[in-house]
Amino acid sequence: MTREKKLYVLLAVLAVVAVGAFVASSIQTSKENIKENGETVLSLDVDSVTAVSWDTGESAFSFHKDDGSWVYDADQAFPVDGGKIDEMLSCFQEFGASYTIEDADDLGQYGLDNPVCTINVAANGEDYAISLGNFSTVDSERYVSLGDGKVHLAKTDPLETFEVELSDLIAHDTVPDITNATAIAFEGAQNYEIAYIEDNAAHTYCADDVYFVGDDPLDTDTVETYLSRIKNLGLSDYVEYNVSDGNLSAYGLDNPELVVTVDYSTDDGETTETFTLRVGRNQEELEKARSSDDEDAEDDVQAYVQVENSRIVYAISHVDYERLTAASYDDLRHQDVVPVDFDQVTSIDVELDGATHTLTYDAEAEAWHCDGAEEEADVSTLKSEITGLTATSFTQEEAAGQEEISLTLHLSNEHYPTVEVKLYRKDGETCLAVIDGESVAYVSRDSVVDIVEAVNKIVL
Repeated sequence: MTREKKLYVLLAVLAVVAVGAFVASSIQTSKENIKENGETVLSLDVDSVTAVSWDTGESAFSFHKDDGSWVYDADQAFPVDGGKIDEMLSCFQEFGASYTIEDADDLGQYGLDNPVCTINVAANGEDYAISLGNFSTVDSERYVSLGDGKVHLAKTDPLETFEVELSDLIAHDTVPDITNATAIAFEGAQNYEIAYIEDNAAHTYCADDVYFVGDDPLDTDTVETYLSRIKNLGLSDYVEYNVSDGNLSAYGLDNPELVVTVDYSTDDGETTETFTLRVGRNQEELEKARSSDDEDAEDDVQAYVQVENSRIVYAISHVDYERLTAASYDDLRHQDVVPVDFDQVTSIDVELDGATHTLTYDAEAEAWHCDGAEEEADVSTLKSEITGLTATSFTQEEAAGQEEISLTLHLSNEHYPTVEVKLYRKDGETCLAVIDGESVAYVSRDSVVDIVEAVNKIVL
């Protein structure tokens, strides 16, 4: 190797050493500027915040407070969930940093020259500019700048809180506790009223009945299930938050299919409030579906609801729509043909195949007897078959077929001393149930046969 080449090699080595020394020096300087923190670097009183805005690149929002309530700057008609905004801001109440980099000159290496999100907060007359950068590759924590020339490694990532959609910030309508209803009224597809009568002895032989249409009792469990379906609608899928009167027809809410009005007592039991729910579907879409060859097309027409005087329109599922519109008297009445409390039954007169039998309950001996016999009669199967006789459909058609069996239940009830049940064959699968001389419902003939067999087991 010539002397000249050796000189070049030495110069190259010296250059590498110099660069290495500079890098080592820079790294050492950087290390010296990184201080372990673990302390709160921003304390923000949420109640003092008057404005907040943020931009994630994907979406940008801006809100301000007006008379203590949050307002969406882009549309003041938007119903803001103030609690949600306060919850988001609470991440800065005691905002802590694991590490702090002092005098950070090159913000680019932390992703803070082009932040993934900028958050601006106004509170107590001061403005706070909060920038969110990249994640630290070592700690998997986000670099954050508070505009003070420092870079903080945040203990919690604010982006997880502020990466939201507008729909996340809406103050949804709520349904009050209407399960303690005092009256229910239906308009539209159904038009009738339900009254709550707690002292019901003069109106029904079923002690559990408290809801009535005129003098006719409804099934308490069924009515309360219906009310719970309204209560648990889960209003969240809004399609419009400030619907105009002119646009209500798009949802069938200008002339709703059904309007449900519930009067209910409040927790103190002394005050009565009223809640209204409207249910609708777009009529043009509905007519188009009905005129199609697809039998299920109507099920695909979107249903909507609106509550009280709210301008928010919500989409609901077809299942919820069917449950809400299943509100006829027949839907809510007793499905059991003889909803009697069997503890009130003192005796039963049976007419079967031209013969008459009497089953009598001896309260002292707590035993049943048939036709005065001393031997105890087992009526447990007959009891379950009578109380379990269920309507397949309701009707007022007069009896025309053969009488299968007749039972007269004698009750210890001054208002309803007897209940007469006559069952007539309609065809091979169906019988007609006539209660106290009035046709009530069709029932399965198999169920009637089971009653007949239960009686024969006792009397034969």
